[in-house]
Amino acid sequence: MNVLLVTLGSGGDVYPFVAVARELQRRGHGVRLMTNPKFEATVTGGGVEFVPLGKREDYETAIAHPDLVHHRRSPQHVLKHLVFEPAREMYTAVRRTARQMGAEAVVRHHICFAAGWAAERERMADVPCVLAPVFWLNWRSPSVFGSIPFALPRPLARVRVAVSSLLGRAIIDKPLNVVRRELELPPLRDQFAGNSRGGTRNLALWSPTLRGALEGDPAQGVICGAAVYDAGDAGAGASGGVLPEVLERFVAAGPPPVCFTLGTSVAHHAPEFYHRAAHAVGALKLRAIFVTGPGDASAADEIAAGSGGRILRAGFVPYSALFPRCAAAVHHGGIGTVHACLAAGIPQLVVPFANDEFDNAARISRLGCGSGLRATKLSDRALAALLALVTSKRMRQQAADIWLRVRRENGARAAADEVERVAAGREGREG
Repeated sequence: MNVLLVTLGSGGDVYPFVAVARELQRRGHGVRLMTNPKFEATVTGGGVEFVPLGKREDYETAIAHPDLVHHRRSPQHVLKHLVFEPAREMYTAVRRTARQMGAEAVVRHHICFAAGWAAERERMADVPCVLAPVFWLNWRSPSVFGSIPFALPRPLARVRVAVSSLLGRAIIDKPLNVVRRELELPPLRDQFAGNSRGGTRNLALWSPTLRGALEGDPAQGVICGAAVYDAGDAGAGASGGVLPEVLERFVAAGPPPVCFTLGTSVAHHAPEFYHRAAHAVGALKLRAIFVTGPGDASAADEIAAGSGGRILRAGFVPYSALFPRCAAAVHHGGIGTVHACLAAGIPQLVVPFANDEFDNAARISRLGCGSGLRATKLSDRALAALLALVTSKRMRQQAADIWLRVRRENGARAAADEVERVAAGREGREG
């Protein structure tokens, strides 16, 4: 069969789709992946055919804006740049590409609303993928929403989910229906819930350790597990477990270090993060590796240079190679980094800035394999105290115990199984 995958966002929104695309391709299916040109090298490096969507400048503008990491304004920023503005082009590009390749199914990020419209118009299977548990709105799941710093009790959670649905209609339906009218499509209601819980099949690409199946989940929903690809632009061979020589020497020269990283998007907006990290590392007499991107490399280099050899700054490193050699990781709470820590069996300290990161931090804390510290509460003292907690023997043991539960998960394989089932079912009905 032929499958078109569509996603937008940061690296954490792209890598899982590369993983699924590679698994489908390994099985002999025709595959293309459509996303922003920023990630062309990542997609082609994984051996997958790339289709551009939008301009690289679109991504860079969205990533550089401070609203991206604001705890209240980020959702509207994401909607503007990843949902509303790309909708017309996405709808047209998905229809055109699907026809060219004879696609039977569109596998898409759940925020790619217009790709779902195109799938319906072209009579293809629509398979939205949801990357984090909070987006399967279900009051039975103890979830943390935005600025509320704790999971609500069930009666209040039920009200909160209902309010979320109403807000979704007010904020999302109107601008999307304007686009749909221009595309000569009828208006839709409750589109946020329809995308995060709808589709021919709805795939949850998170570990069931974080959140298992519950009553009230989408009837066509399947929790597949994490779909992992972390080779970045270097290609599939980069995630084979071998560290660059300079990192290997540093790791081997002393006790396992703590890794500090802010992923591919938050890295542009938190210059104080590495200063506070250096203070905590010095106070606890730990060693550290700062994994940075272009947005925070210079500041991290300066801090590492003044650390007396206690800190090493590195550029891109596959987490699958680095994390198993670390004592713990401190990060922003992107779901991909959360899964990488679980897969490595190391504790994690999550410093959430916005969106699903708050809920991801809460779930890690409930599992007992890490803790959370909101970015707005970040201080030298608080970071050092929680870092001492997550590097304790008890928490290291809990992380290792959870690793025994997640080590055999393969979300890409499970997702590919479901896509094959959907396509086979549609072929049977059409025949």
